[in-house]
Amino acid sequence: LSITLFENQGSDAQALRVSESAISSLISGEIAQQFAPYAKVSDAEQAMICGMFRNFGRHLAIVYLPELYDQILASSQSEKISLEIASERVLGLSLRKLGLGVAERWRLPKPILGIMSNIPGMSGRWAHEEDRIVALAEFSNELCEIVASESAQARPLAIANLLLRHKALLTIEQETMAELLQSVQGSFERRY
Repeated sequence: LSITLFENQGSDAQALRVSESAISSLISGEIAQQFAPYAKVSDAEQAMICGMFRNFGRHLAIVYLPELYDQILASSQSEKISLEIASERVLGLSLRKLGLGVAERWRLPKPILGIMSNIPGMSGRWAHEEDRIVALAEFSNELCEIVASESAQARPLAIANLLLRHKALLTIEQETMAELLQSVQGSFERRY
């Protein structure tokens, strides 16, 4: 991630998109780490790494396949389909499978491979910590996306809906959520 933050990736617009993707991964990891106790995840560091790698395939496409990623975005928006489905149409495989394939080739640890291979949107109760880490990684990336993309007016409702969808994973008050997000911001500013 650090390399992609500082590499010159073509045009200024592409360099900005690469930087934003890398920063989003870092913030998602920070969110997963801060929220780990609320999701009954004992290994906050592992939760952080898994939060960072949840969207690894998308990041790879942004960095190394920018023209194809533009096609994926255009297809997703014009046909009103998910990025995963659009990626299957454009690349012949989903962004998730792209990331998993590279991660396997790089021989990344099994927990990271596990969070990339599990399908998002799982709901229910998770008996094993590995399952909770997958769900927490998904939650942290969704929360990061909401904070980055929603207007100040729409953000509280979007966060409330996110919490409702993940209520089996963690129960947290809006006030505590705001405090944790402030802590994430402070931690990110200190570290990076």
